[in-house]
Formats: sequence, structure tokens, C-alpha cells
Amino acid sequence: MANIRVCCFGSLPKWVVNQSWQRLAPKAMKKIYKACLKYPEWKHMHAPAYKPWLHPEQSQLLAIQLSELAIQHADSLENIDESGIPETRDDKADASDEDSVN
Repeated sequence: MANIRVCCFGSLPKWVVNQSWQRLAPKAMKKIYKACLKYPEWKHMHAPAYKPWLHPEQSQLLAIQLSELAIQHADSLENIDESGIPETRDDKADASDEDSVN
């Protein structure tokens, strides 16, 4: 059985991920929905004029100078050499599962 990779600490079986999403995702969406309904009242009480997403001049984040940014073209991404990266046991198992399905 193929496993879903979780960060660098291990992996979870697909059925655990599927069951979690079937139960946890709807609950999370309900909580988000309820919080969204309360947002206008909350915003009215907490700096109603502060809207940096509408007025960038209100933003308190540091601005990055355009000269510090580097342009990366998509064609340069195609030339990435991964030959030195060792294949893990999970990668081999995932590849064999995909091959057997097709």
C-alpha cells in the first residue's frame, strides 16, 4: 500500500488521509463559515479603517526593492539535474503502485 509523505517525520496510509478529509474538512469549513459571518461586526470594533489589502500605503511590511529581485525564466527550470539525488524506498513503492494501475 502506498503511503502519503508527511514532512520529514514519516508517512500516513492513504485511508487515514481520506478519512481525515471526509470528517475534518467539513467541520473546518463550518467553523470558517461561522467566523466569516462574525467578521463584519469584529472588524467594526477593531480598526475598521485599516485595510492594507485595499490601501497598500497602510501596509506595515517592508518593501522589497525591484533591483533585489532576480528574474527566473521557465526554461531554466527544465535544466535541473536530479541525477545525484538518491531514490528513497517510498519513491520506489509509489512508482511501482502507479505502474501496476496502468
